[in-house]
Amino acid sequence: MSLLLFSLLESDRCFSCGSINKRKKESKDFQIVNGLFIYLAFHPSSTVDDSKRLRALVNAKLIEGDVSAAVRVLASSDTILATTPEVLTALRRKHPAPPSDVRFVQMENNDSNIEISKEAMVAALKSFSGSSSGGVDGLRPGHIKDLISAHTAEADTPTCSRLNIFSQLNGFKKKDGGIRPIAVGNIFRRLAAKIACRVVVKEIGHELRPVQLGVGIQGGCEAAVHATRSFFENTSPVSPRILLKLDMKNAFNSIRRDHTLEVCHQRTPSIFKLAHLSYSHPSMLIASDNIISSATGIQQGDPLGPLLFAMAVDGVARSIASPFNIWYLDDATLGGSIEAVAADLRRVIPALSLLGLEINSSKSEIINLNYSADDFESAIRDIRLILEDIKITPKEELHILGSPVFPMAIRECLDTKHVILTRMTEKLQLIDAHQPSSS
Repeated sequence: MSLLLFSLLESDRCFSCGSINKRKKESKDFQIVNGLFIYLAFHPSSTVDDSKRLRALVNAKLIEGDVSAAVRVLASSDTILATTPEVLTALRRKHPAPPSDVRFVQMENNDSNIEISKEAMVAALKSFSGSSSGGVDGLRPGHIKDLISAHTAEADTPTCSRLNIFSQLNGFKKKDGGIRPIAVGNIFRRLAAKIACRVVVKEIGHELRPVQLGVGIQGGCEAAVHATRSFFENTSPVSPRILLKLDMKNAFNSIRRDHTLEVCHQRTPSIFKLAHLSYSHPSMLIASDNIISSATGIQQGDPLGPLLFAMAVDGVARSIASPFNIWYLDDATLGGSIEAVAADLRRVIPALSLLGLEINSSKSEIINLNYSADDFESAIRDIRLILEDIKITPKEELHILGSPVFPMAIRECLDTKHVILTRMTEKLQLIDAHQPSSS
């Protein structure tokens, strides 16, 4: 595997990145940070006209040949926020300091390794979209396809390995006005993580199911929706039930790394070295020209993240005694009698706290499936002693993982989709009528 990755331009502080076959004609600026050089990503100024920014982004996807990504850009209301002082402060809050009693997880020399075939590597590489973003080094999946071509020179492996600790950090605006931090790591790390997940999920997926549906199962969201509907259809006046939807606050960035690595070592030792390399020490996240230390949690954007998170919370997820118990990563849905659900809630909150996780009561919901109004009103007071700000959601408005559960909510869902399609159609007027030339 080979590629001329970096050529010195002026001094030891400035580099350019590009492939030998000149796949990319642009150069990227690098800067030395703590003895390592990092890619300085371009974040458009908030003063740039939104329509021009949208046109440029869609055209860039089309130039890459990634039509699906261009359509997603048109349909999405998400935006990458400019790295203002306010956004930077919010991103820092999303990456808390490590706990004072953090345990150091030692890597042993006799730890097993995962064996990867050439076919598995190629399949994982092809699974990246054509316009997938690069990390702090500027390398994208397209560059790696060049890397494994027959017309390249030898790569600078030591230089590449040092970049593993860096990730490019982007702040995405959430629907509720908050910020979702997405870290884009080095492409070699992401490729290795994808390969590792594909192999290990086959071994551990059946251990996570049927409680956890976020890893190792196709159509996990659909399975959760159908399971919820079936649970409701099997309720009876003799045994009234409720549903409790739990939302975890900043879950991926808060879960303890020491616990995550310990569980990984126990359950999937073949990928422990990769996880240890990524999370045994604080990561440096690059937000524009600022550096944020990520000392706890799992980076959102890491292909290994969902698997590590699911394994880390699996013990808590399986401690639930309520008859209905489904987890999709950091979203949990419990169902049963009020007494059973309340008892589980009292156990789950301290158990999650030991992992560094906290229930967000204002975003959690309770749904009355078939209790009488008086019984439900009396019982909800007990739940609110545990989760003070929990919302009461009518079952007619129940959504699981963004999907309506009952027919009454379908109309509202279709109206929302109609608004999205209308917005996308309006955006199409801003886009060039033909694909722009890449020359």
